[in-house]
Amino acid sequence: SGENVDRDPGDNWVHMTSIDVPKTDIEVKNLGYSHFVHDTPFELLIMAIFEVWIYSINWYVCILELEASDPGGGMTIHLFGAFFSLGVTFSMSSAFANHKTIHSDDLSSNYRSDLFALLGTAFLFVFFPSFNAALAPNGTQHRAAINTILGLVASCIFSFIVSRTFRRKHFDMRDIQNASLAGGIALGSAHSLVIVPAAALLCGAVAATLTII
Repeated sequence: SGENVDRDPGDNWVHMTSIDVPKTDIEVKNLGYSHFVHDTPFELLIMAIFEVWIYSINWYVCILELEASDPGGGMTIHLFGAFFSLGVTFSMSSAFANHKTIHSDDLSSNYRSDLFALLGTAFLFVFFPSFNAALAPNGTQHRAAINTILGLVASCIFSFIVSRTFRRKHFDMRDIQNASLAGGIALGSAHSLVIVPAAALLCGAVAATLTII
């Protein structure tokens, strides 16, 4: 169980509960948002070490000090990962331009990368409700899963509609990959609250539309 248990001060064992597993998964997922930059393996290792450290500080300030409600990680994972990735990209862009030749192929996707990214998107689409509900307060897991599913369905539908509208009647694979999961991300902080289904659907639709625009 995820409840606190009494431990012997002399016990040297590392105790893990069912709550520790999704928490670890959350930290690994947070690292994934920043590993899309073209770095060497050593640079990725250094970035991962610093990101885990900074993520822990950010989580401590937001959750423990400010007592923010963020069971799905909308602020501590997705928002932090986005700003951290922007900071890493900005700091390394000048060095990348000075030491490497940038080709147009490096700035766009191809059929193979789009295919694998779409498979990952489908996996996350199925995984997102359980991910958001894993750390929700007791008694709210079912509501968190339902709100996440509604947000994902709305964002998936609107990602196709908006992509076709703004891309000259064609579906852009990158729009589908990004916007179809926007509903689950947008509901990451409020999915366990008592909200009507229409609010969850509206949140997913707006998130998908803004992601593509």
